Amino acid sequence: MQHGPRLYVVMEAATGGDLSALVLAARGARASGGLPERRARALAAQLVSAVRHMHERGVVHRDLKMENIMLDGAKQFIKIVGKKKCDKSCERKNCDVNGPNSVSVRVERNDFDVKDEPRSGRPADYG
Repeated sequence: MQHGPRLYVVMEAATGGDLSALVLAARGARASGGLPERRARALAAQLVSAVRHMHERGVVHRDLKMENIMLDGAKQFIKIVGKKKCDKSCERKNCDVNGPNSVSVRVERNDFDVKDEPRSGRPADYG
């Protein structure tokens, strides 16, 4: 919402911390060293669903990692976050996510094992 010259973004609270903290805490608390498989599967299913939802709308996150996956207060539902890393349709050329610092090292060095094989999907690593 906008108030005068300022623009405010109101978002749902994600007070359960990030996925990295949850996994590290579970690793220290359990003799087996991690989240119970049932819990891990539920969170992974949510993550796959969220990424599919973004990709269907032409959004590529470009910095998906455990620290950018937040949890609600009950630590049951994930929320994907990130600052300046989402790119609509990979077409915004004036945004810093497309700069040389965002290109993966393998792309920069042209270091691929399958150079001539056809690729599928969107070219997320190319700016």
